Amino acid sequence: MRGVMAWVLALAVGGFAWGQPAVDVIVLKSGEEIRGVRWGPAGPRAVWYVCRASWLRSDQPALGERLAKEQSEREKQGRAQIVGRLKAWKASLAGANDLAPIADELIERYSAEPGSCSFVATVVEAGQVARVVPARAGLAKLALVAWRENLEGVERRPAAEIAAALKEGGIAWEKETPDLLERLPGLPILSEADWKVRLAFLDYQSSSRLHLQGTGNIVVETPARGAALAAGQVEALMARVGKSTLEKAIGDLLGEAAPQARRPEGPVPSEAVAIARARKAPVFRLSRVDPDLAGGRVQVTDLLVSLRGAVPEVIWQARFEGQGANADPAVVLNLRKDPQVAKIVAAADALGAGGALEQALRAGAVTLDCWGKAEGRFQEVARVATRRLDGVPLSWLESR
Repeated sequence: MRGVMAWVLALAVGGFAWGQPAVDVIVLKSGEEIRGVRWGPAGPRAVWYVCRASWLRSDQPALGERLAKEQSEREKQGRAQIVGRLKAWKASLAGANDLAPIADELIERYSAEPGSCSFVATVVEAGQVARVVPARAGLAKLALVAWRENLEGVERRPAAEIAAALKEGGIAWEKETPDLLERLPGLPILSEADWKVRLAFLDYQSSSRLHLQGTGNIVVETPARGAALAAGQVEALMARVGKSTLEKAIGDLLGEAAPQARRPEGPVPSEAVAIARARKAPVFRLSRVDPDLAGGRVQVTDLLVSLRGAVPEVIWQARFEGQGANADPAVVLNLRKDPQVAKIVAAADALGAGGALEQALRAGAVTLDCWGKAEGRFQEVARVATRRLDGVPLSWLESR
């Protein structure tokens, strides 16, 4: 009874959309029907959809059998392609003895037959479709969480009923980040760029995991090498790297001369390369802050750099930008209290440069926010790139 009442209340509050399924309903011109979740782009007028194999077997058996055969053949070909690529990679690793065992392990793994899968993926082209009833925006997460929990009837039950069933089980689906990476079908490698990024992340995670951060040509190593930054370490690092930046910003805003940092050499400063070579790190991560404090804008660029070739090569990068006007006041206050920034605060206050300091601190707060976003993106790409070489194309992550 409580479940029924929860469903009725959710339906009344959420509107008509909650009475529809949480999945997309695609009716093909053949008369067959697919009920699933949009997975990603498959071309200019084509989309990958994923649905449960159990639902296909019970509701669309002929279509389910055909799609299962197509998927089995696709995964076999994809695995053969990956094995060939891994063998070529191993052959190119002359002298890199640390990676040879990893290559061997992966070759063995992807030489095996793909196991049975709870889900079926298929490409739906625009010309195949007679009608589409898309799920309400945001409900794909509801369906994925319900699938993860093996909830029955997700494909046909109203979204409100599914949400109520999850709530009764103590699951707040809106706050969940469903991870079905290991349970979804394998996909072929779609591009050389995608494959190159996967190998670089494998290389990075298998070596020293050297992470450098800085601004301009100033580069420092993160306090905890190879580990996530602990509470307070980001702020401490910002104080070390940003001290001269804050001093310069205050000097500029007061019309006074301040020490000028050397102009950045390019995407990969020589100082970063020197540190990486000294640490014998063939691949390293570099997070750079480019502040325009007078304009109130900050940009953080996160790079994965390989030294395997003749010259340093940026294999992957992501950029995040923020405006000082949008800084979190609580973060600004924490920066102001930081012992390593205290001297700058005192000097600025003595000179009556409180406004200049506030502008610089707001930019610092936005930098921390961008830095956090960069960390989240890096860890997400690293996870998807390395957990499964036949996982979703990395370009799908960039387009979100």
